[in-house]
Amino acid sequence: MTQESIDRRTFLGWIGRFSICALGVSLLPSCRGNALNGQNDTGSQNFYLANKTKIMKEIDDMCGYTRKVSSTMYGKEMADTLVLGTTQKFEDLLPDLPYIGGYTNNLTTNLYMGAAGLALYKTMLEQGKTLEETGEVLYRATEMQYGANPLGGMMTSMSVSDTTKTIISKEAERSQERMYTGDWVFNFIDGNGADFDYGIDYTECGICKFYQSQGAAELIPYMCMLDFPISKAANSGLVRTTTLGRGGPRCDFRYKIGRPVQMDWVPGFLKKG
Repeated sequence: MTQESIDRRTFLGWIGRFSICALGVSLLPSCRGNALNGQNDTGSQNFYLANKTKIMKEIDDMCGYTRKVSSTMYGKEMADTLVLGTTQKFEDLLPDLPYIGGYTNNLTTNLYMGAAGLALYKTMLEQGKTLEETGEVLYRATEMQYGANPLGGMMTSMSVSDTTKTIISKEAERSQERMYTGDWVFNFIDGNGADFDYGIDYTECGICKFYQSQGAAELIPYMCMLDFPISKAANSGLVRTTTLGRGGPRCDFRYKIGRPVQMDWVPGFLKKG
C-alpha cells in the first residue's frame, strides 16, 4: 500500500479522531477562507444533525474500544451500560456543538469526538465512577485504537513532510481570522531539525471552550493527554510543557521524529502503571 493509495478522509479521520493532536490539525486544505465566508457559529448549526449518520458511525467505532477497556476494568454489564449511556448523551450534545466550518475544517472531527469524551464522562459519573477513572478509560481506549492501526509508519512520514508543514502554516494564518468563536486559534512554529521538526502553539482551543460552556472544565486535562498515545503510535516525539487546559497561556506542541514523548502532566493511573 502506498501513501497515495489511501483515501485521504480515512487517513485524516484516523489521525484527528478523539484528540486535539496537532498532527490532525490540517493535512487537508481548508475552504474556510472563501466558500464559507460570512457564516457564523449558529448559521450552520444543523451541520451535525445533517451528518448525524456518518458521525454516529465514528462514535460507534470509538465506543468499540471503550467497551473493550471498560469490560476489562468493570465487567461486560457495566461496559454495555457505559457505551449505551455515552451514545445517548452524545446524541443529546450534538445539536449544542458550535459550527466551526464543517468538514472543510478538520478540527470539526476533533470537536465532536471531544463531545463523545464528555458524554462518556457524564455517563461514568452517573455510574459512580470518578474523573480519573474516566481519564483512564479514555487513555487506554485511545492507546488501543491507535496502537493497533497499521498506518502508524505512514503517519510518521506524513506528519513531518514539507507538504504537511506548509498546509499547517497556512491553516495557522487562517485561524487568526477567528471566523468562528468556537474554533481553535494557533501558530505554526518552524523547527530547526535539531531540537524539534516543527511545533504548533494553540492560543485558543475548541474543546476547552465547549467543555467550559458545559461546566466540565475538569475533564480538559484528560482529553489533552490523549495526544501522547497518538504521538507514540506515530513515533512523532511529542514534547509539551504547558496547556490551556491546565491554565497555561498556550499549548506548546513540539514534534521530533523518533524521540520519546514527554508529557506535561502525568495522571495518577499512569504513575501507578
